[in-house]
Amino acid sequence: MKNFYAMYAIALGVVVGPGCPSNDCSQMGTTGGATGGSTQLGGPVPGIVDAHCWGPGAPDGGLTFMAQAVNSSICYSLDGGSADEDAGVPGSGYGPTNWNVSSNDDDCKYFVGWHSTPISAGAAVTFWVSAQLSTNGAPLTGLAATLDAGTGLIYLEVAGAPDGGIGNHSSPTTGADVDIQEIPVGSGVYRIGPAAFFDESGLWYIRFHFNANCYDILPDSPHGHAAFYVNVP
Repeated sequence: MKNFYAMYAIALGVVVGPGCPSNDCSQMGTTGGATGGSTQLGGPVPGIVDAHCWGPGAPDGGLTFMAQAVNSSICYSLDGGSADEDAGVPGSGYGPTNWNVSSNDDDCKYFVGWHSTPISAGAAVTFWVSAQLSTNGAPLTGLAATLDAGTGLIYLEVAGAPDGGIGNHSSPTTGADVDIQEIPVGSGVYRIGPAAFFDESGLWYIRFHFNANCYDILPDSPHGHAAFYVNVP
């Protein structure tokens, strides 16, 4: 399992680096490298590779990958609770926003990778996101089949990061405005857009929600999400 995720991260082009000093990402290009010149394009922000799903437990004292299995039969189970835990602070179920272009989701249910067309303020952008089960690497399929005006099984949240200098600024493009397709069907790879997600320069985040129709109360709920920093010059 460990080698599978390492090779997958390399294939997606994960960048390991120090990130943007003082949130100054103006020199970062679409692949996270320096671009130079007067015309800058945005994209993923390089930084520390996500490792929150690794913890103590191996017999030799090393780290163990703590994959969380999912159970589709409990999609609407509250287990005595009264609300979705993702309703916001307090009680938010969101983990930290990630650097680079791949990570496990907040709860270690899925391995998520993404890329996009070039990013700049006001431009239409298309995202591609892939999701695989953390337990066995199988693709997470069928999420776009019931898309319905932003209430489908997968959607993209876009907002300004609080530490990015533009405040908690939401994208002018909502989930209801965005076309989402699994291409090819059964691949677990989803095309989102094109749409003008970013209307200001700064440090933004994107958060992919999977099985968004399900409550996220029980540990093995199919609901999951993963967020990444995006530089918009």
